[in-house]
Amino acid sequence: MRDPSWTADGQSLYVSYDESGIANIYRLTLDTEELEQLTVVLGGALYPEYRDGKLAYSDFCGDGFRVCVADSISPVRMPRRSLDDAESYMAKIPTEDVALRGTARNADPYRPRFESLYWFPRIAFDYKKFKPGTYLVLNDVLDKVTFIGGAAINADREYDLYGLAEYKEFYPTIFAEYFNVQRRLTSYFADSSRIVGEEDDGRGPIPIFDQYRIRYRYNLNEISVGLGLPLTETMNVKTRATYDQYVAHNRFDDESSVSLTYFRGWSWKSGYYFDARRPGMLTEISPSSGYRGFVEYTRANHDFIKDIEIGGDAVGLREIYDPNNYNLFEAGLEKYFKLPLKSHSAELRLRGGYIDENVDPFFHQYAGGLPGMRGYSFYSLGGTRTAVGTLTYRFPLVARAAVGLWPLSINRVFGSIFADFGDAWTGDYGDRSPKKDIGAGLRMQLHSFYAYPTAISFDVAYGLDEFDVVEDNVTTSYGDELRYYLTVLFDFYTPIIPPARHPSSCACAVCAHR
Repeated sequence: MRDPSWTADGQSLYVSYDESGIANIYRLTLDTEELEQLTVVLGGALYPEYRDGKLAYSDFCGDGFRVCVADSISPVRMPRRSLDDAESYMAKIPTEDVALRGTARNADPYRPRFESLYWFPRIAFDYKKFKPGTYLVLNDVLDKVTFIGGAAINADREYDLYGLAEYKEFYPTIFAEYFNVQRRLTSYFADSSRIVGEEDDGRGPIPIFDQYRIRYRYNLNEISVGLGLPLTETMNVKTRATYDQYVAHNRFDDESSVSLTYFRGWSWKSGYYFDARRPGMLTEISPSSGYRGFVEYTRANHDFIKDIEIGGDAVGLREIYDPNNYNLFEAGLEKYFKLPLKSHSAELRLRGGYIDENVDPFFHQYAGGLPGMRGYSFYSLGGTRTAVGTLTYRFPLVARAAVGLWPLSINRVFGSIFADFGDAWTGDYGDRSPKKDIGAGLRMQLHSFYAYPTAISFDVAYGLDEFDVVEDNVTTSYGDELRYYLTVLFDFYTPIIPPARHPSSCACAVCAHR
């Protein structure tokens, strides 16, 4: 069976089923598991959809695919073509032994056999710098082993590397991830020991000092290993251990250099994820019923650089660290509501985090940017506690389409209006007040190259509250400005983490993993 579609009462499914060798449309009553055949075609009937008393489906015929609509439906009764039909098909198969020709083959245990390596181009601008790259995907034919990798580099030799390996031979999925990001920066300073000239500022001559530069190279590494375990088709748990190491390499004009590890440490994260959205044609672009969410716990044992020791017991330079050991609790929920107007919906999103220790700001949680308060930059709202709520109203602009713009095919376009409210802080909330923003968005559901789901989102938000943040005697103002966000992904972005699907997550009685 394939292509399920719900009936209006939610008690049955319309499915495409090839019981006779040719796919036809059937109605499956869930309580009794009764199947009723509704169509008789010669090629194949697929993708059923029942609305307003009419059944629509795709019919494969001699001229290709066509869309058929039946104004009324009733179960069909297949007439007997002859009295021989009373005899089962299996009874007609000869039982005589037939001599097999050819070489006898012995069965061997399965070993991974990989398909062709797939690669996809990546075009990105990172801090206004063009950074081309690629994604690589490699699977074995039974999807027991998967590798996904990515790489990108710009003209300044800044690069991103990413790799994910999954092994699905057992019931839990075993996975490992690796990130390596390198950034480069050059700063210039006045050398007070070298005067190269002078200038008059009206009060007398002042010296002009020579300049020297320091070239910084930051290398960020992270590796994770863990397990993903499906509980049901809609629920999943994951646990992972992660090691991080951030290194700064400084090179001076005389070609001398020094390297410092300014952050290192382990963390262990476990999470419970659920996705109980009701399946439907609009579930991805504009869900209207159900909910999804997550709960995560992280134990972190991290070291952050405090000072540098020279001489003494150290050979050269030695880092001195402050321990930052803490527990982090995070949770999020999205609830969806169907509105009276057709295909209109509302969404309420709640998300928060809590760190139980006073840690260095390097480890703060943030409530700004695309995951939270879109009217403010990501790092504008930070602290050991975060709380963000979002209310969104979505409506169709193009409810259903098939517009081809090679290599894209546009399926649906939805608009939205939203409001965010929340904050991030450390310690008691005191006399603070929640921040607020409003905005509008556009979602486009497409397919690219006829096969790959593609989701494009564009949001614009305006921060309603102005506030200042002071860091290192530098004051930065936020709010009272428009901010823009564009995402191009396989699915629509959400900070609420959905469950990781597993090929054996089916809860049916015949699943091989039950």
